[in-house]
Amino acid sequence: MPSLLSLPVWGNGTNPSNPLVGAALHDAWTGAIKSHQSDSYFHRDHLRLLASEMSAEAAIVAWVNTFEAVGRKASSIQDLCDSVAFSELLSEIDPLHFQAIRPVETRHDLPPNLSALRRLHRSIIAYYDTVLQQPSSALQVPNLTFIARDQDTTELIKLATIILALVVQSENNQKYIQKMQSLDNVSQQHLMMLIQQVMDRLQGVSEYEAKPAASPKVVGRRQSDENHQLLKHQIADLQARYEEKMAETQELQSRLRDTEQSMAKLQEAGQNDFLLKTDISRLQEELESVEVKKQEAESKSEQLSQDVAELNRKLQDANRQLQVASRYKDQADEYRHTVEKLQKTEAMLEKYKKRLEEGATLQKQIKVLEDEKQAALTKSAHIEEEYRKLSSSKGISSLYKEGMSSSERKASDAMLAQAKAETALNEALSKLKSMEASRRADMDHMQALEEQLQHMQLNGGPQGESLPDQETPLLQQHIANLEAKLDQVHSTYEAEIASLNAKLSSKPNSSHDANEDVATKLINLTDQNAALHRALKKAKDLIVAQDKLSQSSSITSKSSKETYAEAIASYETMLKNKDAEYERVCNEHNESRAALQREARLIVSAWYELGVQLQQQRSACKCRGRPYPAEEGGDETIGSENTSPGRMFRAEYDGSTSWLAQQRKGLESSIRRAFT
Repeated sequence: MPSLLSLPVWGNGTNPSNPLVGAALHDAWTGAIKSHQSDSYFHRDHLRLLASEMSAEAAIVAWVNTFEAVGRKASSIQDLCDSVAFSELLSEIDPLHFQAIRPVETRHDLPPNLSALRRLHRSIIAYYDTVLQQPSSALQVPNLTFIARDQDTTELIKLATIILALVVQSENNQKYIQKMQSLDNVSQQHLMMLIQQVMDRLQGVSEYEAKPAASPKVVGRRQSDENHQLLKHQIADLQARYEEKMAETQELQSRLRDTEQSMAKLQEAGQNDFLLKTDISRLQEELESVEVKKQEAESKSEQLSQDVAELNRKLQDANRQLQVASRYKDQADEYRHTVEKLQKTEAMLEKYKKRLEEGATLQKQIKVLEDEKQAALTKSAHIEEEYRKLSSSKGISSLYKEGMSSSERKASDAMLAQAKAETALNEALSKLKSMEASRRADMDHMQALEEQLQHMQLNGGPQGESLPDQETPLLQQHIANLEAKLDQVHSTYEAEIASLNAKLSSKPNSSHDANEDVATKLINLTDQNAALHRALKKAKDLIVAQDKLSQSSSITSKSSKETYAEAIASYETMLKNKDAEYERVCNEHNESRAALQREARLIVSAWYELGVQLQQQRSACKCRGRPYPAEEGGDETIGSENTSPGRMFRAEYDGSTSWLAQQRKGLESSIRRAFT
């Protein structure tokens, strides 16, 4: 199993604040974790068993206990919620930077250790920005209120993970990595996983900063997401502060009730003047402080309202961009339809090209047939010439027979050459062959008869003389019939050859016209194909651009719209609740102020009326000729029972209610009468 022994450490002369050094450290940690991931198939079952034995909380506790500066060792993850151990640990890492975050005495009306946790988190963020020169915006923001109030281990692990990544990137990280190496392999594995989470987030932010500028819509969407996250954190902080203010308000109300009770007791005992003034002044100071805090909360609420308005504006811009993207998508669909048409046109062009190629092949075949026709015509002329020669020399049978055989061979060769294109000519040739065969038979018979005639003439006799006289007309008639048949066959053959020649002569003209039409169509289709190719190229470029635009805008358009709507609705509800709570607090504050002012006026009026009564009693005593008891210096006082003014004053004061309560009732009755 890979451990922290394979991780690089810095020497004493290195500077971790250098960005290049920080990048090298990040690459080294990433390479170690990637090598660990390559062996994940081998160690998967083993890691599951170890994860069940020891959790990440135990690894963090064991790591914190390795520092000598931690005075009170932690036994569980909850012992770290007071931020004391983390403060001592960071003061050992960098005493100059973290000297101001030592734990101090917190107020009793706030959640325990919340102020110390806030100072600690602010110092850590400042260390990332100034010393390590890394973007603190990529770090996870733990909810410090949950840590201080509920001892939430999930949020505490987030805070510990940030501190762990800070330690391994500090100046003396070699010493602290050796401390990590002193732990067991399971704890090292958990610590490596936590460090890798922070490094991945930091690396993701730096890669994002290194990338070229994206489209305005993508930048606006990312800024909206960042503002959304920032507002969430601000709202959580404001919620925590609001809870603090509510606790303070409740405490002030309890103090006010205690003060009223003490005032009532002091009024009944007759010793309420000085204490009431003191409590009133103290309450006024506290109310002034509450007003100052209320104004701060109002300013923050206004800032949040402005942020919500800005988010609404960005959401409207995103909706407009979505509409534009939808229009672009419709145009892209139209272009796709055009592309399909162009593809069909290209297929038709390919079909016409094939037809043109077939036409060219046919033209070549026609030329070949024309050549064969010329050769056949030449052979026919030669045969006719030979036939004329043979007809002129009928007596020479051997030459005629050889000429006929040669003409037959030549005619058969010519007929075989024209067999594919001239089927009718083949039939005529077959007829010609049959007629020529019959003629050859007749010629053989004629020759045999001539030989018999010559033999009979040579032998002589009456029989020999009578035979020629009888058979000669028959033979001549048979020869004339054969010549007529030969002439008929020859004329039929010439007529068929003429018709075939006419057909062959008409075919080149028609093929030439067809070729001209096909060439014209080919030129037009080539021009159309070029124009369609240009349009296709433009459409493809536009489709590629629209696909990129639609992919960047439609990946999260619907989900982002719903998310923005839900976020805005929740913010508006939260603002309404805060406004209602703020109005209730203002009403209570105004009522408390009015009650205090009324009590102050009652006290002043009581003192004034008491002075007036004493002055009246003194004047009455002087008018009666008796000295005032206080002027005589005797044992009797104003409140004694031996003097009538004393008895009157005690009668007024010792009733069922106090004199101040009687004055309050009288004031309330006069107010009721005035309003009724």
